[in-house]
Parts: sequence; structure tokens; C-alpha cells
Amino acid sequence: MLEELVEVLKDCNTAIMADDAYGSILFVNYLISAMCEEEVTFVVYSETVSNKLGKILRYLKSNPCVKALIDSVSVVKIGKNNRIDFGKLVAFIEDRGNLVDMAVEAGRVIRELGKTTFIFGLNVGILSFKTNEVVRAMDELLSRFDKTTFFVITGTKHLDLIANLFDVVIRIEKLEILGNIYNVYVEHSVVPTLEHVPLYRMDESDLYEI
Repeated sequence: MLEELVEVLKDCNTAIMADDAYGSILFVNYLISAMCEEEVTFVVYSETVSNKLGKILRYLKSNPCVKALIDSVSVVKIGKNNRIDFGKLVAFIEDRGNLVDMAVEAGRVIRELGKTTFIFGLNVGILSFKTNEVVRAMDELLSRFDKTTFFVITGTKHLDLIANLFDVVIRIEKLEILGNIYNVYVEHSVVPTLEHVPLYRMDESDLYEI
């Protein structure tokens, strides 16, 4: 079932918005399980996001396919140092404070890697830079690829900005305060076959249609 969504989202720029970081990475975990045969690249912006992502990935109970991919995934890190706790570092881009320049550098690397790219840390970029800089950087990155599927993970704030930048926005909403149970639904879409309806319910052991 998730394979069908992945097929619909091919060649789309998709934002995954979540109430918390754990929910978004949990959904990424399931997405990757549906694309185990594909080459996947992680682009990670900021030390905070890199550290948090590493901790969540270590905690999640992944199937062998996902675990193998996470252990070997190509990682482009943008930040202050080149340390990562997961995957294989293929490029380090020092954060010199110019978001557009960093997007250009990341784009050069992505062109040489896999066709499916997950970008973590857009929410930090939105908080750190002016809106016009974020728009220019994302436009520079997303508009120069014809055969690349982008999944950009971000928070639930700044919905109008995110909806203007991406073809599809998938929102992940936590249902229970004390449990990691989430609904996954379409918040925004320019794809006619992808209606604005709930898609899945997920927890740490399963994802199923609702």
C-alpha cells in the first residue's frame, strides 16, 4: 500500500510535516521500507538535527532492509563539523551563513547520487534565515532536478510557505499524548489523484490504511 504512494510521489517535491521529530522520522522509516531497492540520499542541516536524527534512528525498530539502508545511506551534512552517527558521509558543507550557497553546493552533490533525496532541517533554516532566503535556497535546490524525488522533513509551522514551495504536503499528527500513535494525511496536493484525506495510521510496530 505504501508502495503505491511512493509511486504517486515520484518526481514530486514532497514536504513531510509533523508535530514532533519522532513522528516524521517514524514515517520516513516506513517510506524507506517501501523503496529498499532504490538509492537514497540524506541531506542533513545543522548539528541539532543531525544529533536528533541519529538518536531516533538508533531507537527505531527497523526491518533488516531499512537497517541496511540506514547503515549505508549516503549523507550530505551541512553544519559545523563532519561527524555523523548513521550512514556514510559523502560530503560535508560548512555552514558559513549563506543558505543559497549551501543549497547550490548540496545540489552539486545530489546530482551525483541517488534519485530519492530526504532533506532534514528545513525548519531550522526557516528559523535561522529570512523568508526570502529560504525561498531562494529551496527554489535553487528543487527546480534544477527533473528525475529526483525530494522528501523534505519539517515542522508544522509556516504551512503557507511550505505549501507554496512543495507539490505535496503530508502532515503527521500525533493522536495520543502518552503513546506514539499518529495519523498520516494529505494537507496539500497538486496531484489530482492524491486527495486531501487521511492515508494511514501508524505506530512503532505497524502502518495501515484508514
